[in-house]
Amino acid sequence: MTVSARRTPRRRMLTGIAGAIAALTISSSAFAEDVVLKVGVPQAFGYFAALWQKDVQLPGVKVEYKYFPNSADLNDAILAGAVDIEDQGEIGPIQMAANGSKNKVVACTGSNGHNTNLIVRPEVQAKSFADLKGKRIAYAQNNNHKLFVVHLQKAHDLKDEDFTSVNIFGAEAVSAFVTGQVDATSQNSPTAAQILEKVPGSYVLARGDQYDISNLYCIFATPGAVETKAEAIRAFIREYEKTIKWAKANPDEYVKLVAPKLGVSENAVRTALDNNSDGLAVIDDAFLAAKQAYADEIFETGIIRKKLDVRDLFLTDFNDAIAAPVAPQVNQ
Repeated sequence: MTVSARRTPRRRMLTGIAGAIAALTISSSAFAEDVVLKVGVPQAFGYFAALWQKDVQLPGVKVEYKYFPNSADLNDAILAGAVDIEDQGEIGPIQMAANGSKNKVVACTGSNGHNTNLIVRPEVQAKSFADLKGKRIAYAQNNNHKLFVVHLQKAHDLKDEDFTSVNIFGAEAVSAFVTGQVDATSQNSPTAAQILEKVPGSYVLARGDQYDISNLYCIFATPGAVETKAEAIRAFIREYEKTIKWAKANPDEYVKLVAPKLGVSENAVRTALDNNSDGLAVIDDAFLAAKQAYADEIFETGIIRKKLDVRDLFLTDFNDAIAAPVAPQVNQ
């Protein structure tokens, strides 16, 4: 056998190995390019907006951001699978689950109850919620503001008939408050901060965190995204947490970045940021027990019409994406 004949199989073997490595590289690259994470950006909360404005991308993932100034349209989008993940107050995914949605919560912030405010017009000289007896109070009656008012009623021994509830929210509630059609309103910042700007002398009578309102901001995802894009979701959660830390450390930059896009004043955005949680919470047994009590209560108050087992909604699978979980917050 000649020397050249002996070397031929080895050359073929090396060529085969090189080809396999090249094929694997191409395959991995093609797979990475195929991972697209569709992110629905809400108007109400600013951290998704910061990621969107920075066009934060993830290794091996193409992140596509879509802005929704209307929360109803955003919810429709995730229910239809037009977006993979979105950001909303904790009650949103619970309500959708009660209506049959199979979407899953993959991460939540700590408490933002400080951001929920009951604001009163200047001519209404109320020292406590009891002083609003006979007044008109505007609040959305299908979310945490309803629960806030229920807690206020219990604490101050008032009944539904002791005041007039006006079921409006958002821009309509702002207009009603500014024009004096209602005496008080329950809102979250940045809306609450905007109202205080628009009506000099108006004041915060009570905060949500004083009455056991947590108002968590949660990231939730479609079942398909959880199943097929879990690593992309983990990477996004890590960037979300980094964005919270960055915003807290660089408030001026954050405010100037998101205020124009959210269509609210810089002061309102800063107020919301100051009152927001410092990071993400671990979804553990204690967390789930608290959310189960919350889900049971909003069922009892009629906000949702079906009892839920929150373990079917809040996933523990993504806790490993949280670098520095926030400590439990004690209401003051």
